[in-house]
Amino acid sequence: MPLVQLPLRPVIPGLRSEVLDTVRPLLAAENPIIRSTAAETFAIWADQEQLAELQRLATSTDPLYTATRRRALKTLIAMQPAELNPAVVSSLDDFQFSYDIQKALATLGPAAEKPVLQAWPNVTTGPGKRALIEVLGEVGSAASLQFLEPLATSTDTEVRIPAVLAIDKIRSRR
Repeated sequence: MPLVQLPLRPVIPGLRSEVLDTVRPLLAAENPIIRSTAAETFAIWADQEQLAELQRLATSTDPLYTATRRRALKTLIAMQPAELNPAVVSSLDDFQFSYDIQKALATLGPAAEKPVLQAWPNVTTGPGKRALIEVLGEVGSAASLQFLEPLATSTDTEVRIPAVLAIDKIRSRR
């Protein structure tokens, strides 16, 4: 199967190691298109065993790896960690990725609540904070309400308004 088609195919667990072993050398290819496609394929097919390499892709500043970085962040989130990977937390401060991270976290459902609450102190930008608040609105419970209530009275409108909306969403589910 051509390399360019691998990111479009569903991951088959039985072929994971074979695919990763095939694309790993291509991550250092001279051709940027091959290197980028190999990196995106790697980000899609990686699992816990490739965590270090996946984190490296998720924090890459190479503009060629924007799609790869987005995919690596989603893969890290899909691993359902007890706390968010530092690569995910730092990427929340990047407006280019905060929405994708928000959507990926929301798909985890209630399992996302604890990691999101733990990540809050490390997120420094408005878009990152807003993304976490909106995730809590989607998946949060009583613990999220306790966290959001002080934010709902904040003088910072960038967190106050999303916090009020998130509280309303959580209460409407009760």
